[in-house]
Amino acid sequence: MCNDDLIHHKNVTGGLGEWQTEQGQVAEISVMCAEYDPDFDWMMGYNRFFYNVTSQNVTMWFVGRCWVGELFYTGCEWSLSFMANIGIRSDTGKPNSSPKSGSMPIIRTRREISSGHKGDGRMIPGQMGEKLDGRLIVQVGCPITIKIPTTDPDGDSVTCRFGKNYQECGEVCISFPYFSINQDLCELTYNGGGSEAMVSVAIIIEDHPDKTIYLNDGSTSGVEFSSADSLSYVPLQFLVALVSSDNPCNARPSFTDDTPPDGQVVTAITGVVYEMAVFAKPSATNESITDISFIFPFGSSKSALKQLDDNAFRMNVTWEPSIEQVGNNLLCFIAKDSVG
Repeated sequence: MCNDDLIHHKNVTGGLGEWQTEQGQVAEISVMCAEYDPDFDWMMGYNRFFYNVTSQNVTMWFVGRCWVGELFYTGCEWSLSFMANIGIRSDTGKPNSSPKSGSMPIIRTRREISSGHKGDGRMIPGQMGEKLDGRLIVQVGCPITIKIPTTDPDGDSVTCRFGKNYQECGEVCISFPYFSINQDLCELTYNGGGSEAMVSVAIIIEDHPDKTIYLNDGSTSGVEFSSADSLSYVPLQFLVALVSSDNPCNARPSFTDDTPPDGQVVTAITGVVYEMAVFAKPSATNESITDISFIFPFGSSKSALKQLDDNAFRMNVTWEPSIEQVGNNLLCFIAKDSVG
């Protein structure tokens, strides 16, 4: 569905489903592909649409596609739900903004990994030792903890939980017994149990004010929200493939010290090209890096992969932020080597 030519010409792919509210369909889904992996059959892309909001609270959900077959918990219908209270905040004097997140469609890792990089017109590069968002490949018997990358434009506290109803997660709401989630730290943990399986994961990411605020006209006459209340939420859904392997749990590509560290915040200026270099080494000296995949802001592009003299591999990312992207933007990346 995606290739280098489509990315270069920014062609739009449609027929991917639709966004709905209680009033019915509000937009058909079409995206400009930005990244893909033909080996693991995933793509990611971007687009936007405009919707005239007539109330302070808006909830919409994505429908129209089906999960792949052979899931541990059989389910087809796919639903991703978004909610936001969009009134003016009493603490900032600005409209409320929802949290942001992202993850790589395929992550191959066998031990604890971390993630993230924000940006605001700042960009937060987030290394995902190896990462996630369509399918995460995990070795059976190797416990891991996955830090879900999040950021919030208003500086609110962010929590993560499993989806719990059809609107939030369609037919994949059942929690896998060997997974748990730390809601405050936004960490998904696999305890090493179970056997080979393809498992769906549906997470809801919520933001909460650090103190009591009011939404509407920016004064105390608005609707009150405390730190226990959710101002908005966004979905994150992916697949985890539990596979058997003779490889050690820590066999994976690594990023060298020349790569921006996980969680680093950098500043990018609108209208000025920002460039970042990523360096990776394979899991063994007789292997090679075959690709570095990215979740990056709209308008970004990556260079060809280049092998260096010390068995390291380099790839550059460029991004020219637009005025619409002022605020925090996530950049995440994963290295894939010839082991798979």
